[in-house]
Amino acid sequence: MSGTIRTAAGGLEQFAPFITILFSSFLSLSCSSPHQAAVERPPAHSASHAEKMFVPAGWSIVSDEGASPSTELHLAKNDGDAAMVLKELKPTGLAKGMLAEEDICVLGNISMQSKLGTDDDERRILRLPSAAGEGNESCVYVYSENSLLRRVVVFRAKSKIYELELRQNNESFQFSLGVDAQTLFVDSIMKGK
Repeated sequence: MSGTIRTAAGGLEQFAPFITILFSSFLSLSCSSPHQAAVERPPAHSASHAEKMFVPAGWSIVSDEGASPSTELHLAKNDGDAAMVLKELKPTGLAKGMLAEEDICVLGNISMQSKLGTDDDERRILRLPSAAGEGNESCVYVYSENSLLRRVVVFRAKSKIYELELRQNNESFQFSLGVDAQTLFVDSIMKGK
């Protein structure tokens, strides 16, 4: 064993060509608790979510005029204090094959870099990507944007890669309630509900 410690940010320079290809692929695309009951909603009008979905209580599916219906699904907290955006990440060509068996936190690091890739002083990483869930099947990171919290979960379901971002819209929103709803929603997608 070498005695070095590997961090989430360490060694990214060796992945620069890989990350560049992946970013190019991604750019071409374009309050309840888990103990409360989920509400069954009608099927979402999305190619990736044509089956029934469960939406956490207190949240609703909303349409976004500017989003592509096949790659994004928007949920809003009924009081408007938070939102969630589910995106199917669709790597193309070479990147697709390279990512098929990659560790989920490599994908989490790539997702984080795509959000923070610019020299934007309004965005700050609060928690580096780390494995989460019962078999480390998802990767979570947290950042702030204009003093509002953002929590991103990257995961696989049905041979697809997804990113679910929880967005705090109001500083007074109790973020832990949003995290509970986000976790419930991710679990429902992973289990195919």
